[in-house]
Amino acid sequence: MTDATTEDGHTATIATLLALFSSGGFDEAMELFSEDVEMRLPFQDPSTGFWSEIDGRKGLRQLFASIPRLFATHPLHLDSVIRSADSRSLVARYRGDFTVRKTGKPYQNTYIAVFEFDDDKIRSWTEFHNPQILGESLRP
Repeated sequence: MTDATTEDGHTATIATLLALFSSGGFDEAMELFSEDVEMRLPFQDPSTGFWSEIDGRKGLRQLFASIPRLFATHPLHLDSVIRSADSRSLVARYRGDFTVRKTGKPYQNTYIAVFEFDDDKIRSWTEFHNPQILGESLRP
């Protein structure tokens, strides 16, 4: 594939990931990741109960399993993608409009994420968000 074709494929992968996340298609989403995927959430607040580092598909699957238990709805909307010079990584800006299951409170946040790829699989996902918004939405 050419670099432009690779980047288009990676952009489509990110769009597919967000669509599957939104619809609860977490099992299908797992196919988009390499076996040794790493997820990093550098700004994560441990009091929310979410991890700040996840290694491998097993850990990512555990994170995904917690989403429908916490949130009644969890749509993510892709706003933009910035391509990198090496065509192996992308920066994505997206936003969420979730509803907390226990309280009915909205959880609306924006995200910046760096995705790194090995061939056509996501190898690394580093997501930056405002943890105060998440913490406040989860408080009763």
